[in-house]
Amino acid sequence: MPMLLDDQRNRQILDGFRAIGILLVILFHSLLISTKLVQKSGGTNNDFTGIDALIDAFPRALNIAWHAVGSEMIFLVSGFLLSYLLFREYYRKGGIDLYDFFVRRLSRIIPLYLIALMLYGLDMHYSLEDLALNLLFISKAFDMKTIIPVGWSLEVMMQVYVLLPFLVILVMHNRRPVLLMSVLMLLSLLPRWIALSLSQGEYLIPVYELIYQ
Repeated sequence: MPMLLDDQRNRQILDGFRAIGILLVILFHSLLISTKLVQKSGGTNNDFTGIDALIDAFPRALNIAWHAVGSEMIFLVSGFLLSYLLFREYYRKGGIDLYDFFVRRLSRIIPLYLIALMLYGLDMHYSLEDLALNLLFISKAFDMKTIIPVGWSLEVMMQVYVLLPFLVILVMHNRRPVLLMSVLMLLSLLPRWIALSLSQGEYLIPVYELIYQ
């Protein structure tokens, strides 16, 4: 198995993609703050006249900021790196130490996440159901709001952490790993296709209008 990321140049390329994703996320939130300032300066939640004018004034190149490209780039690079490390461990050791994997991942996330939940809990009231779903990182799966505004992205990554090691083991135990990976990639497109089919055109609405509804 070629150790692609042992090459410094390859690591720099991935770092570059991740940096672009982070910059796009920063750009999105910067533009979002601008639209909120416009909204506060005049107009109701359903009046997008001022916001539309502001968006039209942005250079066309910035329109990409209204899509989830930045977040998806970060997820893509993180998923690739994590998969690579898991495949490399399996290749070198003949298996994956699941206990060590989950301890390392959860110890980085859970303590700060619990602190953030407590801090947000001081300023808002939420039910035990909300708390339980957020603690399990599945609130969006039940169409519930995340207590932490950006918690949805953390939920995505946590679900990847839970599933990915077992998928790697499944692939490595299969006689036709390339075929299995191809099928899994095609199946991964199914939820998005279903979401687009059931969205009733919501994906065609500008993101800022969905936020302010």
